[in-house]
Amino acid sequence: MIINYIFKYLVMILMVLFFSSCGKKANQQLAQSYYKMSLLELNDFSNQNSYRKSLEYINKALVQHEKAEYLALKATLLLKLNYKDEGLNFFDKALLANPTSQVKADILNNKACLLAQIAMKENDIKKLDQAIDIWFSLQNDKNYLTPEVAFVNSGKAYFYKKDYQKVKELLLAALKLSPGYLDAHYYLAYDAFILKDFSLATKEIQTVLYLEPNHEGAKELLKFLQN
Repeated sequence: MIINYIFKYLVMILMVLFFSSCGKKANQQLAQSYYKMSLLELNDFSNQNSYRKSLEYINKALVQHEKAEYLALKATLLLKLNYKDEGLNFFDKALLANPTSQVKADILNNKACLLAQIAMKENDIKKLDQAIDIWFSLQNDKNYLTPEVAFVNSGKAYFYKKDYQKVKELLLAALKLSPGYLDAHYYLAYDAFILKDFSLATKEIQTVLYLEPNHEGAKELLKFLQN
């Protein structure tokens, strides 16, 4: 009786172990390899075919491991391929996939950038305001390592909305955090030119050309200022 009992107990344990390990385990190393292959398809010369190939690889990575970074990359690729609603949904999935605080901040910034691109292409002010709200949250997020970028990006959004005083305020805030931020100086020069603050515009253009003497946009703006 005791032997039968022990035998039945062991069989039960073996069945539990079998069924708990019978499913496909996540292969994180393989997923990482597919993720890297997906990234390799992306460069300054990427086109629709590159995005599709990259999407194939990231889908394979997600079969192995649903990691926040992989979901966010898929979101970006879907938006590049003009699957806007699906892409935005995958950003939300990425944010729910327990990313680290820094990864979450980066995902939010990427989502905001793509929202703004869609908004400007379609003149969708609601989406642009959603992007601005995200950037405002990142400006004071200690986990976002480049808050000056959030100030500049929100400044660009307000430039689209033609709120030039707000643009000036945001770009000055960016430069307070990062005095050598080239793009912030350049956009501030352009904004000051529109506001007819030619003294500030000239000062900012001179700073841009000091930091990057061959900056073509700055050279063109300087010609207007000198006429």
